[in-house]
Amino acid sequence: MGMTITIAWRNVWRNTRRSVLTLCAIAFATILMIFMVSMQLGGYETMIYNTVSIHTGHLQLQRKGYQEQHKIHQAIDDPQAYMKTIQSVAGVDAITPRVKAFALASTQKATYGCLIIGIDPESEARVSTLARVIQEGRYLTPGDSDGALLGRILAQNLGARVGDELVILGQGMDGSTAAAILRVQGIYRSGMDEFDRSVVNIPIETAEDVFSTRGKVHEIVITTKDFSGLTRLARAIRKRLSSLPGADKLVVLTWDQILPGLKQGIQLDMISGWIFYMILILVVAFGTLNTFLMAILERTREFGVMMAMGCAKKRIVVMILAETVVLTGLGLIIGIVLGCGVTYYYQVHGIVFEEIADVMGQWGLPPEIRPRLSLISIVLGPLIISGISFLVGLYPAWRVRSLHAASALKTW
Repeated sequence: MGMTITIAWRNVWRNTRRSVLTLCAIAFATILMIFMVSMQLGGYETMIYNTVSIHTGHLQLQRKGYQEQHKIHQAIDDPQAYMKTIQSVAGVDAITPRVKAFALASTQKATYGCLIIGIDPESEARVSTLARVIQEGRYLTPGDSDGALLGRILAQNLGARVGDELVILGQGMDGSTAAAILRVQGIYRSGMDEFDRSVVNIPIETAEDVFSTRGKVHEIVITTKDFSGLTRLARAIRKRLSSLPGADKLVVLTWDQILPGLKQGIQLDMISGWIFYMILILVVAFGTLNTFLMAILERTREFGVMMAMGCAKKRIVVMILAETVVLTGLGLIIGIVLGCGVTYYYQVHGIVFEEIADVMGQWGLPPEIRPRLSLISIVLGPLIISGISFLVGLYPAWRVRSLHAASALKTW
């Protein structure tokens, strides 16, 4: 076997220019695959993290039907009992209750429809990044009964600044008019334009009083440190809650069930990415096929001499396949080393997209993205390239099997 590899190595470099071009094509495709797959994974991870950390959490406990209808009366009765039980489940990191209602928010300059979210400032700070993205003013404290936090875009639309009065008008759970005069305590920028455009956060006690929820909440948001075990954790929470009265009216949802549009967007982007990758791999495959077909045509007489001297066709076929393995393997090694190096550099330093920061914000992405180098991004692309290159090498080998010594010797 060692002799076969040695001969294959020498044969690969018989036409140095052609071999180098093929080698560069394989290495370039490998580098691009590793980097682009890592960029996709890093972008998805950032998008999911931003969305989950600022708003949805990893899991949510809701009343059945609330996710689809968002009606104010679809609330959770006795949330404290459920929260106490959820906290005892292994894997739960933090939880917080929320009250939600739609209302009109007004200043002296403008009026906009928005989503009012009543939060517990202390537990909310452990679940979400809201307290850490305040750009102006400050975060809510337990004593801020009339305080409100606005997203940057909503504050601009309303012409509101820190300290300004904000009037909200909506409908309570009992059908009464829900109205309150609040004061803008802080303005935040979450990185998600949709959230910054439409949400007002107020203390949960104020929300319960204004919207007459009588201690009921609409969501219990749950976070965990084991992101990969969400489905398992959701099952454990459902099982633990099943013994409580009224649990049959509730559902435990994971982030992808709460945000199906985000999951579908990721899947669509992944499909479009792999279409591009497959086109790239096919281009490389045809380049490799061209290299070995030319080698076969140039060496037809040589193969005829070898067969006439008693060399078995099987040995020649093995040599051709060995040449494919040597050339592809060398290209993959170079591509993996350079691809990992380039990807790791940008994973540490990041890639800033200042020119399209607004567009990226609409997708929940920050202006800086860091590719995430992982075993999948390192192995998946090179495996596909090596598999297709080997399949491509089978055709020249098959051509050799169809040769006859006499006809091959006549070729000049």
